[in-house]
Amino acid sequence: MARMRAAILLPACVCTLVIATGCGTPGGKSACCIDLLDVVPAAEIRPAVRPPDAVQVTDVSVAGETRRSLSVIVPSRVIIRERVPLRAVFTTALAVDDRAGHEAGAGIAFSLGISDGRIYEPLLQRTILAGESASWQPVRVDLRHYAGWQWSLFYRPSAITWQFVLNSYPAGPGSERLRGIWARPAIDGAVQ
Repeated sequence: MARMRAAILLPACVCTLVIATGCGTPGGKSACCIDLLDVVPAAEIRPAVRPPDAVQVTDVSVAGETRRSLSVIVPSRVIIRERVPLRAVFTTALAVDDRAGHEAGAGIAFSLGISDGRIYEPLLQRTILAGESASWQPVRVDLRHYAGWQWSLFYRPSAITWQFVLNSYPAGPGSERLRGIWARPAIDGAVQ
């Protein structure tokens, strides 16, 4: 009788464990993707005093391809707080919106950093000139060092709510009229 009970309980426990670890992360968010555009309303946005349309979530078309995007004035900083799932990557595509026109050499310097509130680590730095922004510029940043278990008594990255810092700065003359575009910034987890 005890063997029969163990034979039934063991597969049930394994199935429960597989379902619990494969279907999501704490807080009800799927491990496969965290769309950062969904949390922009709760983000910290700088400068604090800015025009009402300084940071927008909108559809942007570049080279005939429309993507849901974060459109920001320059300079600007958007700080989004999220936990990082296992084997995660940050993905987006960058572009410059120059509908207001631009001077030769005008562009935007994009940077992405991550912070735990004490230390800031740069993850990406890329400058895109307005004239070069004829297509989406894909970005993929490995985040595996900011999740999971580490050999440390004090450093537990999976317990940290990380600050993702998306910066957009003018690069070149007349860049202040440009808008930086972050197409569907997301954290994709459990990537093989």
